[in-house]
Amino acid sequence: MNRSRTRAPGRWGRHDSAFGRALLDAASGKRENAPYSLFYGATPPSAINAYGVDRQVETGRTFLRLLAADSGAALRAAWAAGWEAVNEALATASRAKKDATLAEAPHSVAEALYVDDVNKELDRLEGDLLKLFPGDRATVDAFLAPTRTVVHKKKVAPSDGPHPAAE
Repeated sequence: MNRSRTRAPGRWGRHDSAFGRALLDAASGKRENAPYSLFYGATPPSAINAYGVDRQVETGRTFLRLLAADSGAALRAAWAAGWEAVNEALATASRAKKDATLAEAPHSVAEALYVDDVNKELDRLEGDLLKLFPGDRATVDAFLAPTRTVVHKKKVAPSDGPHPAAE
């Protein structure tokens, strides 16, 4: 699943770039001539590759409609099947990513709410302990120590020269 999400946009972009080069060849190297101008207009393939995935899929569908309507059977025969494959792969990968994100979101929210509830209870406990042991912060801290996150810092010993094993 992960690989399909990462490879599909790359395949789509490479196909789009190759298609743009083929259209440019068919247009005698001039971007203002058909068929290049019909498909890309003033937007080069490199700019289309920078679109978001949803917009790329829509662009691919537009290209497929233009290829179906195009009278040049050579372009249609050479590129329609490829566009169909890469566009469908990109759309499928995009849907799978959205579905996975939507499936995971409730768990992340529930976990965040649980952590928030635990932190509120710990705050209440700390307040109650401070009422039971007024002025004795050390006792309160001793009760709450197991709930605290311990951050270990590396102790850097002063160096008196090279390490004996290094010699």
